[in-house]
Amino acid sequence: PPHDVNAARTQTAATNKTLLNFYADSIIGKIEKIDKNNKNELVKTLRTYLGNKKSLSAAAEILSVHKNTVNNKIKKIESALNIDISDPNDELNVRCAFIARDISEKI
Repeated sequence: PPHDVNAARTQTAATNKTLLNFYADSIIGKIEKIDKNNKNELVKTLRTYLGNKKSLSAAAEILSVHKNTVNNKIKKIESALNIDISDPNDELNVRCAFIARDISEKI
């Protein structure tokens, strides 16, 4: 029956959302929590920085802050997440975490 198919789809979507969020939490959850508590905009800063080929100047211009502010936030992010964003593996993990979070919000 079609109802069984819809129920299965709903269950699969819920499971996928849980897995995607678990993955994202494991990589970027700490900075999301910092942002929630302190309004530091670390996630926005990191997304903007990565989205602009890791250019401090471009990110600073978009965020309307000095490039030293972006640099300081990137250092804070690296420390909080125990990563080095210049390391290709760390960068890829963060990019994948952002993608996972974005997808989970659309499910």
